Amino acid sequence: MRILFIFCPRYPAALFLLLLCLCNVGLLQAQSLAEKFPMFQAHSPINPAVENGLARLLSCRDRAVPLPDLEELAPMLEYMIMADGGLPGQHPAERPEGVGVYWKNSINKNFTDTLRYYFNPAISSELLFPASIRLGKWLPGSDILRLDTPLWKKLDKPATGLVALRGEEYEQITPDDFSGSYYGYKQDRLLLLFRYKGLPMLLSVYWQNGESETGRKAWFLGDYNNWDFVFTTESGGAATGLGWLSTNMYRSCCVMLFYPQDEGHTGYAIFKWLAAGWNGINMVRASHILSGADRSFAGMQIVIDKDRGLRVEELEEIERLAGNSDRAGLVERTMDYSVALDRQSRSDSMLRRSEFQTMLESGNYARRLGDDELRALVKVNELKRRLGRAVLGD
Repeated sequence: MRILFIFCPRYPAALFLLLLCLCNVGLLQAQSLAEKFPMFQAHSPINPAVENGLARLLSCRDRAVPLPDLEELAPMLEYMIMADGGLPGQHPAERPEGVGVYWKNSINKNFTDTLRYYFNPAISSELLFPASIRLGKWLPGSDILRLDTPLWKKLDKPATGLVALRGEEYEQITPDDFSGSYYGYKQDRLLLLFRYKGLPMLLSVYWQNGESETGRKAWFLGDYNNWDFVFTTESGGAATGLGWLSTNMYRSCCVMLFYPQDEGHTGYAIFKWLAAGWNGINMVRASHILSGADRSFAGMQIVIDKDRGLRVEELEEIERLAGNSDRAGLVERTMDYSVALDRQSRSDSMLRRSEFQTMLESGNYARRLGDDELRALVKVNELKRRLGRAVLGD
C-alpha cells in the first residue's frame, strides 16, 4: 500500500521524497565506487602515471618482456574505471601506431555473461559486431582455443595472480562511410584475467600484425544499421575522389578493460591507436576512431541486449547451422537475398556503379563470394531474423 500511496499523482510531495531517496541511493553507489578507486574522477585528464601504465602493458607484445604487476597498472586501471571517455584532455599521447583516443561505455550484461559473449571461441566476431566486422576468428594455436575450462568459468576460482592468454586473430572489417574501403589484417592478442581490489577484471590487448591487405571498395544499401553491405574485389575507396587510391591500415593497437559496474552492467573502456592512409601518410583523425567505436558498440548492444537481444546459445546455434552447411546449401539460403539486393541496388547512387554491379548482376552476389564470406553473410542474415529485423528477400 505504501508504494501505491507514493506514486499516486495526488501526493506530489511524497513522490518528490521518493525521487530524492533514489537519487541518494545512486549517489551512495557512486561514492562507493569512488572510495574504492579514489585516484581519478570522471573528468580527470590523462596524467603521466596513466601513460606509463599503457606503455608498460603495450611493451608486452614482446613475449620476452615479463607481464606487469598490478601495481604498475594501477593508475591506468583506476583511470579506465573512473574517468569518462572522449572529453578534452582525455586522448592519450600519439604512438608509433598512430593517433590515439580514449572511449568508454557500459554493456548491459553482467560481467560473467559479457565474457561468455566476447571471449567465446564458438561465437565469431561478425555475429557480435555486425556493424563493424565482416569476418573475425581466432587462428589455430591461440591459447583460448585450447582451454580446458572456458575463460568465464575461471572466475569461480578467485586467484591473486594473472591468467594470461596469447593468440592471433584474423579480422576483415566493414566499410566506413568516410572512405568506403574495407581491410583484412591479422593481430596479436593478449588477454589478462585478474582481480583488482577484490573485483574481477579482464584486459584485452591487441597489436596489428603487419600492414593490412590493400583496401577494397565496399558500401551499404540504405541505412548503415541494416548491415546490408556489398563488398567488391576492386582496390580503392568507394567514396568520391578515393576510387584510385591504394590504401592500407599501417598500424594499430588497443587496450580494452572489462570490469563489473553492478549486477547487470559491465564497464567497457578502451584506449586505441590507428594509422591508415596511402603513400605512408596517416590520414586518421581521432574523430574517425571515435565514430568507429560508437558504430561498433551500437551494433553489439543490439545483438546482446538483455531484453531484446539473443542468448549465447542462440548465437552458438547460428554458428553451428552455418558451419554444417556446404557451399551449395549456403548459396541456396542467400539466393532470394541476392536477387533483392540486386534489384534495390539499381536505385542506389553508389551501388549502381559498375564495380558494384559486377558483383550484384543477375542476382548472383552470393555465388561470387568466397566460402568464408558467404558463410558470414548467412550468419548475419539469420542473426537479423532472430532479432526481428527485416531481411531482404524474405
